[in-house]
Amino acid sequence: MPAGLPLDGVEVVAPTYDREFIANLYRRADIFILPSRLETWGDVLLEAMAFGLPCVGVSGEAMDEIIENGKTGFVVPPENVEALSGAIGQLIGDKSLRVGMSRAARRRVEEIFTWDHVVERMFPLMRQCAARGEKQ
Repeated sequence: MPAGLPLDGVEVVAPTYDREFIANLYRRADIFILPSRLETWGDVLLEAMAFGLPCVGVSGEAMDEIIENGKTGFVVPPENVEALSGAIGQLIGDKSLRVGMSRAARRRVEEIFTWDHVVERMFPLMRQCAARGEKQ
């Protein structure tokens, strides 16, 4: 762990599929950190944001599309410990920033990542793919 960060109350959790256990962790958390370099879609980010957690993740993969940098959390370069610890420190140290990002994170999930919105975006793409298949 980076030196100088207050680590009281930090929990690292092994993989689990107990949904109520996971929901309770989200409810108890103030921020969500996902420094993974290999995150194909980021369902866990959407879950955290749905619980109103500002997120910190690394650029690349889906995190750039899910987290609005500076609005719903922070996106930092991969393997950049200083940027990661700086983003975490900002959220820990600034309650008003954390609260604002929390509201924005929840709102983003409710407005953009609903099934209705996903269908609106995916259906035209599926039709295009199907049309190309018919011509071949």
